[in-house]
Amino acid sequence: MTTDHNERGTTRLTADDRRLAILDNAELVFVKNGFHATSTREIADACRVTEPVLYRHFKGKEDLFLTMLRRMFEDGIRDLQTQEQSEIEAEQARLRILEALLLCNSTPQIEETGSLARSRAAELKAAFGRNQPDGPGSELAVSLGRLILDRLEID
Repeated sequence: MTTDHNERGTTRLTADDRRLAILDNAELVFVKNGFHATSTREIADACRVTEPVLYRHFKGKEDLFLTMLRRMFEDGIRDLQTQEQSEIEAEQARLRILEALLLCNSTPQIEETGSLARSRAAELKAAFGRNQPDGPGSELAVSLGRLILDRLEID
């Protein structure tokens, strides 16, 4: 992360780094509480910023949510496609994608969530389609991922 220094000698995040920090914290709050039970106030508090700062970076809660989901899918897919990764890293990437799918599934009234998942259908199916590492948690994650993909009508 890069920082700027102001005239008081304190450091602050650049706009790009602030946006990434907001997305990181929003992901934690949305995954914990879901879309409907999360307020912009909670996200701002988690980021240690004011709500107006959120609105400088995102149009609103839905825009922040969709941007966060897009990032979760992109990062998870990219991490799975990386050749030099451990099984633990692959499982973490798969679980991040699963969290994004669960959030999509829980917000059908936001039409863009389904289209966002459908736009990455081939990559998402690949993430849950190949043989996975041993362990009941892995097997459950794969089964749940496939079930949600089917529910979102990803063919």
